[in-house]
Amino acid sequence: MSQVTKPHRSTFIEQLASFELFFLALTFFLLNLAFPFLLFFIGITHLAISRVICTAMRTAKTSTCAY
Repeated sequence: MSQVTKPHRSTFIEQLASFELFFLALTFFLLNLAFPFLLFFIGITHLAISRVICTAMRTAKTSTCAY
């Protein structure tokens, strides 16, 4: 008499691992989408801050600024 095996039911840990992989992939995808915008934002912020510093240095007559 052969034994009938039950179909494999995925355990909670396996479901959690597959969800974690999906979540990880989604996170990387969204980071890749957002990365150029983050670089742009950092660049604009850097320009604004350096402009403020240059204006302050020009006011203090110690300007070595490019603009």
